[in-house]
Amino acid sequence: MRFSHLAVALALSFTGYAQAAVIDLGIANQYSGFFFGDVNGGNDVEGRLAVGGNLNAESLKSIGFRASYDANNSTPSLVVGGNIVSAKIDVYNGSTSASTDTNATKGPAAAADYQWKTGFGVYGGTVGQAGWADLRQADVNSYVDFNQAKQDLTALSTQLSQSTANGTLIAQNGGWTLQGDNTASAQIFNFSDNQLKNLTLSNIHKDATVIINYTGNGAASFNDVVILGGQDGLFDTFRDRILFNFANASSLTVGTEVFGSILAPKASVFGTAHVEGTLIANSLNSNLELGYEPFKGNLTAVAPVPEPETYALMGMGLMGLLAARRRKRNA
Repeated sequence: MRFSHLAVALALSFTGYAQAAVIDLGIANQYSGFFFGDVNGGNDVEGRLAVGGNLNAESLKSIGFRASYDANNSTPSLVVGGNIVSAKIDVYNGSTSASTDTNATKGPAAAADYQWKTGFGVYGGTVGQAGWADLRQADVNSYVDFNQAKQDLTALSTQLSQSTANGTLIAQNGGWTLQGDNTASAQIFNFSDNQLKNLTLSNIHKDATVIINYTGNGAASFNDVVILGGQDGLFDTFRDRILFNFANASSLTVGTEVFGSILAPKASVFGTAHVEGTLIANSLNSNLELGYEPFKGNLTAVAPVPEPETYALMGMGLMGLLAARRRKRNA
């Protein structure tokens, strides 16, 4: 009996090791906003929105008008695990044509070029004021398993926060230039204190994924994530491959336009600016605007999948250990 228990335990540990490597942001990649708890506020959400707790959408104007094409209108633009307190909002389902690139530009101004079709939302609890949105009670777990997503994305955030920096932080212009080596496929920058002010990017390889870790505890905030060459500089250029990671922050204030996705699994988010990327957090408590910019970076460059030889060595070790235990038992 002990033999079989050991085999199962080790097999499970190997499975966990294999699953630890994540290419992107998992199910959250499908959403502009992905929250494990409550959302109290919001402005425009250009892509889809997922809320594990309750949604108070009093200030929300619209959801999903830049979502990707969905031929059969089968994907809800809004998923709420709990109650919807108010939903006097327009819920769209993106473009009516597969040929329309809803991510050709950034920001809500481009929305005038799109032909939207009416979308729908699902919820697990109750609805207070449905307004004119198409909201349907459903088994939310069939769309999003928020508990599993929280576990996976929190583990990913922790894993990324432990990555060794290979970029250089240069203090200048009242902030920081994040200078890469123009070679690495994943350019990693680590901040231990709340210094996310006047950030610029420099010397990043054109295909690189950029990870910016903030490992401090407590409150964190953005202040001018700006400008290096051109209107928005390299933050604009790399916005679909930038990930700001706040593994331990309990709150995050977005006081400026942010180019890139944000992973802050323990944080309550505040601020009334704009995020051009996916925002993943514990909760939202402000009228923040969320753009449509799915994360396209490759996180295996930071947390690589084990090579086949590694699994072979693991298997040999397991077989040897089990054989030794069997010999001992039969002695």
